[in-house]
Amino acid sequence: MTKKVDISVRPSGRRVPTADAWVATSSAAAGKLKRLTIDLDPELHARFKARCAMRGTKMVAEVVAMISRSLDGEG
Repeated sequence: MTKKVDISVRPSGRRVPTADAWVATSSAAAGKLKRLTIDLDPELHARFKARCAMRGTKMVAEVVAMISRSLDGEG
């Protein structure tokens, strides 16, 4: 089976935003917040999620608190 792709069609005049432009737009809409994405070991993630559930806190609130404490102690 062969796949045919028509390369004679020009792209539309629609401008596709860059990743930086998209992030800037979405952070402005979200109240000037910035997004942080991290990869965690599944076991660590499960333990952290369980601890937050037991405390009745949100994971994002715990992460923000940890980062704030870490930066406050920098001196």
